[in-house]
Amino acid sequence: MQEVELKVSNEDYFTAVKDMIEPLNSNYPETSLRLYLHLALCADQCDLNQELDEFIYDVASQALIIYQDELSDQKVKVGPPDSWDSRYLILTSTKHSP
Repeated sequence: MQEVELKVSNEDYFTAVKDMIEPLNSNYPETSLRLYLHLALCADQCDLNQELDEFIYDVASQALIIYQDELSDQKVKVGPPDSWDSRYLILTSTKHSP
């Protein structure tokens, strides 16, 4: 039996996770928002060469769209209880060290 070596990039991995979140958008917008923000944070932490900036921007944009369209009238708390709010998660999701 031959072994097959698969090469998967970070972007492929994160794109697959993003694709799993998308079906939740309409029925579970709060869960989608949380997952998108956490995905953006994880991608940012793994992006040592800043190759995922466009992907991170796209994910953060999708989170903002869900918030504006589905949740802006509700009081939604995002992230671990009493420690982060959505503004902190969004701001830090695109922060890179020089």
